[in-house]
Amino acid sequence: MTRRFLVGAAVGAFFLWLALRNVSFGEIAATVARTSVPAFVAFTLMHVGSLGIRALRWRALVRP
Repeated sequence: MTRRFLVGAAVGAFFLWLALRNVSFGEIAATVARTSVPAFVAFTLMHVGSLGIRALRWRALVRP
């Protein structure tokens, strides 16, 4: 492992800790348990479709 990778991993771990230090993981688990699976699947499919459409748009925009 290079020193650059280790420094990047340490910085990433620090900011992850900073973002999650006041998070109640029990609340997250309860919220995920209440999530509607069909709604989650529909959202995921719409999001992936949106990414595909954006990829096609960018391919057309940056074509030489």
